[in-house]
Amino acid sequence: LLSLGLLGICLSSWSEAMSFSSSFQTGRILFLMQQGEHEQALKLYQAASRTNGQHDFELLHQMGLKMLDYGFRQHDPECQLLALFGASISAHEEVYYILDESLRSRFPEIQLVALNALARFQNDRADQALLRALGA
Repeated sequence: LLSLGLLGICLSSWSEAMSFSSSFQTGRILFLMQQGEHEQALKLYQAASRTNGQHDFELLHQMGLKMLDYGFRQHDPECQLLALFGASISAHEEVYYILDESLRSRFPEIQLVALNALARFQNDRADQALLRALGA
């Protein structure tokens, strides 16, 4: 009975250590994504998923959002345009700011893509953004 208790304590400690390591890896991956080190972050994610034997879909979602944000924040209009296309394809509320801010871009191509993407969103925020853009 004592050995089962010790085994339980050891497994509990090991489980806590693994979740700490996993949370550390998640933070490191997201930090690398934010810094634009996408290739290194993806390699780290692949290694972690091979070790765990499964994918972390929440982490993949966050990685995608970080990548879109990084691309949108670049000064290169082509990077901004690609991020805008990604945001419009995802049609996710968390990337709405990319579409909204793209309406104020100094590049007409980016403005047109943002208008087209917002026209496909069917919610009040998108309608208000479209009205603001068309009224300006």
